Amino acid sequence: MLLDKYLTFSEEQAVTATADSTNILDLRDNGDDIGRLLNLILMVVAAAEASGSATVTFSVQTCATVGGSYDTIYTSAAIGKAALTAGARPVDIALPAGLKRFVKVVYTVATGPLTAGTFTAAVTPSRDKGLA
Repeated sequence: MLLDKYLTFSEEQAVTATADSTNILDLRDNGDDIGRLLNLILMVVAAAEASGSATVTFSVQTCATVGGSYDTIYTSAAIGKAALTAGARPVDIALPAGLKRFVKVVYTVATGPLTAGTFTAAVTPSRDKGLA
Protein backbone atom coordinates (compact mmCIF):
# COMPACT_ATOMS: atom_id res chain seq x y z
CA MET A 1 0.00 0.00 0.00
CA LEU A 2 1.24 3.48 -0.83
CA LEU A 3 0.85 6.23 1.75
CA ASP A 4 1.07 9.98 1.11
CA LYS A 5 3.59 11.64 3.46
CA TYR A 6 1.32 14.71 3.67
CA LEU A 7 -1.64 12.60 4.80
CA THR A 8 0.27 10.69 7.50
CA PHE A 9 -0.51 11.28 11.19
CA SER A 10 2.24 8.99 12.51
CA GLU A 11 5.03 7.09 10.83
CA GLU A 12 6.38 4.33 13.07
CA GLN A 13 5.57 6.46 16.12
CA ALA A 14 6.70 4.84 19.38
CA VAL A 15 3.85 4.92 21.89
CA THR A 16 4.39 3.96 25.53
CA ALA A 17 1.89 6.34 27.17
CA THR A 18 -1.07 8.38 26.00
CA ALA A 19 0.06 10.69 23.18
CA ASP A 20 -1.11 12.70 20.20
CA SER A 21 0.01 11.71 16.73
CA THR A 22 3.29 13.22 15.57
CA ASN A 23 1.48 15.21 12.87
CA ILE A 24 -1.72 17.21 12.77
CA LEU A 25 -3.17 17.22 9.28
CA ASP A 26 -4.40 20.45 7.71
CA LEU A 27 -7.07 19.31 5.27
CA ARG A 28 -6.69 22.54 3.29
CA ASP A 29 -2.90 22.39 3.03
CA ASN A 30 -2.83 20.64 -0.35
CA GLY A 31 -6.27 21.44 -1.72
CA ASP A 32 -9.59 21.14 0.03
CA ASP A 33 -10.15 17.63 1.44
CA ILE A 34 -12.91 18.77 3.81
CA GLY A 35 -16.11 16.99 2.89
CA ARG A 36 -14.27 14.44 0.76
CA LEU A 37 -14.59 10.73 1.57
CA LEU A 38 -11.43 9.86 3.47
CA ASN A 39 -10.37 6.68 5.23
CA LEU A 40 -8.12 6.12 8.21
CA ILE A 41 -5.78 3.18 8.30
CA LEU A 42 -3.83 2.52 11.48
CA MET A 43 -1.20 -0.21 11.41
CA VAL A 44 0.94 -1.79 14.12
CA VAL A 45 4.58 -1.71 13.03
CA ALA A 46 6.18 -3.18 16.17
CA ALA A 47 4.04 -5.19 18.58
CA ALA A 48 2.74 -3.57 21.74
CA GLU A 49 4.31 -4.96 24.90
CA ALA A 50 3.69 -4.30 28.58
CA SER A 51 4.32 -6.01 31.87
CA GLY A 52 0.58 -5.86 32.65
CA SER A 53 -2.56 -6.14 30.58
CA ALA A 54 -2.29 -2.82 28.74
CA THR A 55 -4.84 -1.60 26.20
CA VAL A 56 -4.76 1.13 23.59
CA THR A 57 -7.72 3.16 22.35
CA PHE A 58 -7.40 5.08 19.10
CA SER A 59 -9.31 8.35 18.62
CA VAL A 60 -9.70 10.87 15.81
CA GLN A 61 -10.05 14.49 16.84
CA THR A 62 -10.81 17.56 14.72
CA CYS A 63 -10.63 21.32 15.19
CA ALA A 64 -11.45 24.38 13.07
CA THR A 65 -8.48 26.53 14.16
CA VAL A 66 -4.82 26.20 15.09
CA GLY A 67 -4.53 25.79 18.86
CA GLY A 68 -8.29 25.50 19.29
CA SER A 69 -10.30 22.95 21.20
CA TYR A 70 -10.51 19.52 19.54
CA ASP A 71 -13.72 17.47 19.24
CA THR A 72 -13.52 13.67 19.22
CA ILE A 73 -15.36 12.22 16.22
CA TYR A 74 -14.27 8.58 16.49
CA THR A 75 -13.00 6.34 19.29
CA SER A 76 -12.14 2.65 18.90
CA ALA A 77 -12.82 0.06 21.53
CA ALA A 78 -9.97 -0.55 23.98
CA ILE A 79 -7.70 -3.04 22.21
CA GLY A 80 -5.56 -5.38 24.31
CA LYS A 81 -1.84 -5.71 23.74
CA ALA A 82 -2.29 -9.33 22.57
CA ALA A 83 -4.19 -8.06 19.50
CA LEU A 84 -1.64 -5.32 18.74
CA THR A 85 0.83 -7.54 16.92
CA ALA A 86 3.14 -6.41 14.10
CA GLY A 87 1.15 -6.10 10.88
CA ALA A 88 -2.25 -5.80 12.57
CA ARG A 89 -4.68 -3.08 11.45
CA PRO A 90 -6.73 -2.26 14.52
CA VAL A 91 -8.40 0.66 12.71
CA ASP A 92 -9.44 0.68 9.03
CA ILE A 93 -12.48 2.93 8.71
CA ALA A 94 -14.13 5.57 6.58
CA LEU A 95 -13.79 8.77 8.59
CA PRO A 96 -17.15 10.01 9.83
CA ALA A 97 -18.70 13.26 8.65
CA GLY A 98 -17.92 16.40 10.59
CA LEU A 99 -14.22 16.82 9.85
CA LYS A 100 -12.99 20.34 10.39
CA ARG A 101 -9.79 21.79 8.99
CA PHE A 102 -7.31 20.20 11.45
CA VAL A 103 -7.32 16.49 12.33
CA LYS A 104 -5.15 14.35 14.65
CA VAL A 105 -5.04 10.84 16.08
CA VAL A 106 -4.79 10.27 19.83
CA TYR A 107 -3.31 7.06 21.26
CA THR A 108 -4.73 6.43 24.75
CA VAL A 109 -2.86 3.81 26.78
CA ALA A 110 -4.69 2.28 29.75
CA THR A 111 -3.38 -0.17 32.37
CA GLY A 112 0.05 0.70 30.98
CA PRO A 113 2.55 1.87 30.34
CA LEU A 114 3.57 0.04 27.19
CA THR A 115 7.22 -0.99 27.09
CA ALA A 116 7.18 -1.23 23.28
CA GLY A 117 4.89 -0.55 20.36
CA THR A 118 5.04 1.56 17.21
CA PHE A 119 2.18 2.68 15.00
CA THR A 120 1.64 4.22 11.58
CA ALA A 121 -1.61 6.10 10.94
CA ALA A 122 -2.57 7.73 7.65
CA VAL A 123 -5.50 8.98 5.64
CA THR A 124 -6.14 7.35 2.29
CA PRO A 125 -8.63 8.43 -0.40
CA SER A 126 -10.20 4.97 -0.53
CA ARG A 127 -10.23 1.88 1.63
CA ASP A 128 -7.37 -0.48 0.81
CA LYS A 129 -8.71 -3.89 -0.18
CA GLY A 130 -5.31 -5.30 -1.10
CA LEU A 131 -3.05 -7.61 0.83
CA ALA A 132 -2.78 -7.09 4.57
